Order: sequence, then C-alpha cells, then structure tokens
Amino acid sequence: MKYLKVLSSVIIGFFFLWLALKNADLSEAVARAFTLDPLWLAVSIFSFFYTQFIRAARWHMLSGAFSAKFIDSFKVFYIGLFANYILPFRLGEFSRPLIMKKTHNASFSATLGVIFVERLLDLCGQVFLIIFVLWFSPLHVNNKLVEYIKIALALVAGIFTAGFIALKFITKGGVFRSWLASRIYSLAPAFKMKISLLLKSFNEGAGVYGDKKLLAAAFVYTLISWFVSAATIMFSMRAMGINLESPFLSACFIQAAISVALVIPPPPGFVGTFHYFCKEGLMFYAVAQNTAVAYAVFFHALQIILIALPASFFMAAYGIGFGDFMKKDEGGKSA
Repeated sequence: MKYLKVLSSVIIGFFFLWLALKNADLSEAVARAFTLDPLWLAVSIFSFFYTQFIRAARWHMLSGAFSAKFIDSFKVFYIGLFANYILPFRLGEFSRPLIMKKTHNASFSATLGVIFVERLLDLCGQVFLIIFVLWFSPLHVNNKLVEYIKIALALVAGIFTAGFIALKFITKGGVFRSWLASRIYSLAPAFKMKISLLLKSFNEGAGVYGDKKLLAAAFVYTLISWFVSAATIMFSMRAMGINLESPFLSACFIQAAISVALVIPPPPGFVGTFHYFCKEGLMFYAVAQNTAVAYAVFFHALQIILIALPASFFMAAYGIGFGDFMKKDEGGKSA
C-alpha cells in the first residue's frame, strides 16, 4: 500500500509536469533562465529565507517547551521542510515529531498535535490570501485558473472547518471524545493503541489552541509569512525580467495559483503540480508560455536548493539521515 501511494503521487506529478511543459520550447526557456538579474536574485533569496525565519518563529512559539532555543526550532523546522520535499503526500510532517523525539526527547504525539494546529493556521492563512486575491485583483470571471482558485478556496475552507471542529471537540474532551474513541475502537480494535496515541496528540500538543493570545500571535505570523512569500515571487520575477502591472497583487495571485497545487495530493518535491499552476498563474497575465515555464522551473529549483543545502547541514549537525524520516513513531506506525 505504501509503494502504491508513492507510485500514484509520482504519476500525478508527471502528469502535471507534462501539462506544464507541453508545447513549450525548452531551449528558449533555459536560455531565459540564464538572464537573471543578480541583484533581484539576491533580494529574492533573502526574502525566501525571511519567510522561513517567520514560519520557524511561529513553530518555536507554538512548540513552547519542546525546544530550549530558537536555533533548535529553526533547524528542526528546516529539516521538516526538506522532508516534505522528499516524501509524497506531505508525509514529511511526521519528520518533525520524529526529530524532536530524537534530539530533544519530546513526545511524538504532543509535537504532532502542535503541527496539527500549525497546519490549521496555514489553511486559514491560505483562505485569507485567496480571498484577498479574489477581492482586489482585476480578475476575469471566465478564466479557468480563477475557477480553479475558487474551487481551491472552497476546498481549503472546508478542510479548515472540518479540522477546526475536530480540534475544538476532541481537545475539549468529555463525553464527545469518549464516544468518538469508543466508536473508533469498535471499528478497528487492532489499532486501539495507535488511535489512543493519535487522540493523545490532540490533548497534549494541541493544547496551544486554548491560548487565545498565543493563537492570535501565531496567526499574525502566518499572514506575514504568506505575504512575504508573495513578495519573494515578485522579487524573483523581477530577477528574470518579468515586470507585471501591480507587481505585488500579481505576485499574490500567482502565490494563490501555486497554492491550488497544495489541495492536490502532492508528489515528492511538488514536482509537476507546482510547475503547472505557477505557469498558468503567469500566463493569466499574458506572460509568454516559454517565459512562464522558465520561471516555474527556475523558481522551483531555487526553492529546492535554498531548502536542501541548509537542511543537509542541519541534518549532519544532528546526525540525522534520510532513513530517520521514515522510522516508526511511538505507536509503531511508520511515517
């Protein structure tokens, strides 16, 4: 079953990569990628790292006592980010609890609960960004990408609502949680221990949900990170000589277009889905297809490099290998 999931994610990635690259002159796209402005490239690199710095600060804020220093939180966050680019279906999310357990002796389930809250914040931030784009950008109703973005908004909002309701009821405990646990145990008695650990993750780590001030601060960090990420797109487009009207709003739209790919079960490295929706976002603004493909390939490669190099260094510092991403957790379940 595990290999079937990996194969299906790879097929999804190659399908969208084919959609992104078909009818494009790749030689012209490659030539365009070699005309980068070094100053704007440096600004975009700084902006990218600043985005990850904000997200790591949010992780540090939410994880609280799990890590003693911010630098530790930053390293663990970055390794987890790298793992998400290696593993399909965002299974890299399980790497942070594994690493925290190994390096800081933190509870796997408690850390997983914090990450659950973190993902809800990201979904909420994504909803905010998409609404911002749909509200302020001069969009054509009949454009297919706009329709995709509207569908993505509905899906993301639905996922966020379902996750929020689950978090609200399960963390409150009491009769509902007891009823839910008994129902799940009756349906899958062989997995009682694993289910108990999963519920425990909500109760321990997701307890940050009860701190309204902390949650509000984390949400502000989330919004800042999404808009700084859009600024990174704006700067990197400038580096390739792509100058659009209302550059920041355009970058926010392209960020929203790329975020559509997050709704689709992602292949390793977001290969294909990232390229297709990034290209479509640029072509919405009448950017030539070869230029749009060149930018999608360049920006994706830049992200991988800026994630892989620091993460590899942090992994070496912690003595962590790629195999640690897939080890078994507290309940015996492989990540």
